[in-house]
Amino acid sequence: MDETFQSEFARLLREEELDNLEYFMAPPLFAEEPLYSQYSQVSFLDGLSVRERNAVLIRAAVKHLHVLIDYSKAHFSGRDYDFVAMVSVQDWDRMDPGVDLLTPYLWSANPSRLELTGALLAPPVTACSAFVAGALGNDPAYAVHEGYHHGYSLIGVDPYLDRVYVRPVTMAVPPNWLTT
Repeated sequence: MDETFQSEFARLLREEELDNLEYFMAPPLFAEEPLYSQYSQVSFLDGLSVRERNAVLIRAAVKHLHVLIDYSKAHFSGRDYDFVAMVSVQDWDRMDPGVDLLTPYLWSANPSRLELTGALLAPPVTACSAFVAGALGNDPAYAVHEGYHHGYSLIGVDPYLDRVYVRPVTMAVPPNWLTT
């Protein structure tokens, strides 16, 4: 997280109840909670360009992701580690990351309870994934994936990109969640 905004993000995490890490440990299917729910909550970033605001939001979400992952290690200590956590960056269907704000979400699931009918994570091939990777300095410690939605599309494309996922490469995901 950018140190300049550390206190503002701490407040934001409390407001959105993202500091309740236990909530993410056993979601009914999966948990996906936004870093912010109102633009006014991130008005402290207004002095930055939209592109830089988006990058700062992504970095803040990824920093909190590490807090969540550390908590999960203690939570699952002494038993099978049945947990995956990522950041999902959304709102690609309505905007350009240089013009409109993206919304990073904290995403978690217990793989033993999440039965997927298809792969969740596709390879990063779009400018959207490149933007997320760039916000993280193209750090090889992170894996970036794309998530596609099939069905009704606001933009008239099916399937369409609706999420870019990012996770530390050390956060293993089940092989059947990946497409090649």
